[in-house]
Amino acid sequence: MRFSLLKLLVLTTAVAVYAAAVFALPWGIGLLVLASVLLITPALFVGGVLYSRGCWRPFWIGCGASGIGPTIIGYLLLTAVLFDISWSDLFDQGDGDQRLFLGVLAFCQLSPIAGGLVALTMHRIHERSRSIMPPSTNAD
Repeated sequence: MRFSLLKLLVLTTAVAVYAAAVFALPWGIGLLVLASVLLITPALFVGGVLYSRGCWRPFWIGCGASGIGPTIIGYLLLTAVLFDISWSDLFDQGDGDQRLFLGVLAFCQLSPIAGGLVALTMHRIHERSRSIMPPSTNAD
């Protein structure tokens, strides 16, 4: 896999926006952004497994397989918080426990990427090497 400078800049921007949503915005807005991402990730995993080709397929299979547990934990944490908060608390900056919750929720969303990278590495290790020589065409 090769990365162009444009892809690297897009990835850096996406990570910066994600980190800003987790730590810089008020607690309620960060919770809304992270909950939205958490709701989209299962569809992203399934779509990646079904429609990807080549070395991207093992990446998405690894993301989906290792993302089941953290996604369920994220859903459980999200429902526990949504049924226990007052709406006036959503727009303050949050205390340490609320920021810790957002960090755990972000970890639940980002940990499947590690599983995808491990699956991609295993695919690369066990991939058959291709010969650079063309097949022989002897008609004996």
